[in-house]
Amino acid sequence: MRELEMVLALAFGVAGGLRAQATDRQVDVTGRAIVLRMARGAPQDIRGELLAVRRDSIWVLARGPERIVAVRLGDVLEATVRRHGLTAAGGILWGLSVGAASGVGLAVACSQVSDGCGGVAVGSTLLGGAFGSIAALSYQYSSRWRFRPVTEVKLAPFARFPQGPPPGGFDVLLRPTRDSVVVRP
Repeated sequence: MRELEMVLALAFGVAGGLRAQATDRQVDVTGRAIVLRMARGAPQDIRGELLAVRRDSIWVLARGPERIVAVRLGDVLEATVRRHGLTAAGGILWGLSVGAASGVGLAVACSQVSDGCGGVAVGSTLLGGAFGSIAALSYQYSSRWRFRPVTEVKLAPFARFPQGPPPGGFDVLLRPTRDSVVVRP
């Protein structure tokens, strides 16, 4: 009976999470974070959101201050696109936190049966940290894609506008609506 209650609680929790995802009106339409390593003689490396790529140019919404930067494709030595945000530190922290949580649960369960179960929590935390460290190597390696040489075909799928800049250029995106004000840098 207890197992059935746990399975039902888990099923309703997952179903509730899926329902919340399906009804979320906010859709992520932004491009991927990118770092462009520039050739010698060109300006410093450019970091920001990849907006669009065309045969000879790349457009990036650069961070701090926010501005649209157009770069000749030939001036870019290497492009690094962020694939996901889980890095080595995140993998280790997840392993430690899951190990600690399961260790506390195991220690409580063990203390119901016998004495001297304090080491269970510590051992489980260390074991979780070890598994997290092993997984961290994979997370760090897979968190970024590096492209060298840089071409339109390789980068376009990661852009906010994969077909290229919108008709009329990016100034069309910066036009104010009736109730808003846009400040151009």
